[in-house]
Amino acid sequence: MLRDITLGQYYPVDSLLHRLDPRTKLFGTLVYIVSLFIADNLWAYLAAIFLITAIKLSNVPVKFMVRGLKSIMFLLLLSVSFNLFLTPGTPIFKIGFLQMTWEGLRFAAFMAIRLVYLVMGSTILTL
Repeated sequence: MLRDITLGQYYPVDSLLHRLDPRTKLFGTLVYIVSLFIADNLWAYLAAIFLITAIKLSNVPVKFMVRGLKSIMFLLLLSVSFNLFLTPGTPIFKIGFLQMTWEGLRFAAFMAIRLVYLVMGSTILTL
């Protein structure tokens, strides 16, 4: 279980990102995280291009990066469930007192993407 948490672990490899000054990496990660929370539409989620580029520049295997997402699966599922069923709007379907809305579906998808991008971007800082 603790091996699956990649946040805070160091992955020893020689790469451009590993050679950067720590202040530069910290500032870049801070700008990346702030941009994720400012983003409010699909075009703002082009942070994926930055994320993919950073992963390629770090020479860390993508498999190692994705393994770190296992630790947030519960939080991700909880967040998506709350957004799906508790966001008011145009109903898709209703079961008892729970109803799924189109707005909830959109908001849940954006929040899931944000959370995954946040964890992977923060992991790159420490790897």
